[in-house]
Formats: sequence, structure tokens, C-alpha cells
Amino acid sequence: MAIAGAGILPSEATAGSGSSAAEGSHDRSRDRQSAELWQTYQALGQLCEQVGQREQARSAYTNALRVIDEVANRLQDQEIKHTLLVARPVEEIRVSLTRLQSLAM
Repeated sequence: MAIAGAGILPSEATAGSGSSAAEGSHDRSRDRQSAELWQTYQALGQLCEQVGQREQARSAYTNALRVIDEVANRLQDQEIKHTLLVARPVEEIRVSLTRLQSLAM
């Protein structure tokens, strides 16, 4: 199985069985971009946390999870979808966001 980004975004998993080669290539490109995007949001969240910008960090983590959820919703293979949603990097984002939300209370 080909994995993009942080090792949890399968590029074949979103392509339907009737997809043309061009559609499959487009799906893989979109998946790579999505992986880069959520990882960028995660890194931004970490940076913002380090410099004390909690609200910006919370926003970045929220955006990372939004992108991950969008990818998960496109996945047709439920096992791969589950693997994505419980992967360590995704869990780290959830934990960071929960921590920031608890600090805001």
C-alpha cells in the first residue's frame, strides 16, 4: 500500500473501482496535498503553542482535523479510514487541541 506524508494517508484508498487512470492520478495528487496541508497546520499549531499563541494554535489544530476528516470521508476502505483516524499523528493533534480547549476554560 502506498502511503503519503506521515505514513497514514493512502493514495489508492480514495479511488473508486471504476476510476480512470487520470482520475486516480488526480485523487493521489489531492491526497498528497491534503497530507501536506494537515501536517502544515499541525506544525503551525505546535509553533504557535511554543510562542504562547494559544488561540492561533487551537485554530491550526482545528484546521488540521478538518482536513483529516475530509480525507477520511473520501476513503472507501473502512479499515484504512479507521487507521487514518486513530493514527498517532492524528491522535497527537486531538490531544493538543483538547489540552488547549481545557486551558481556555
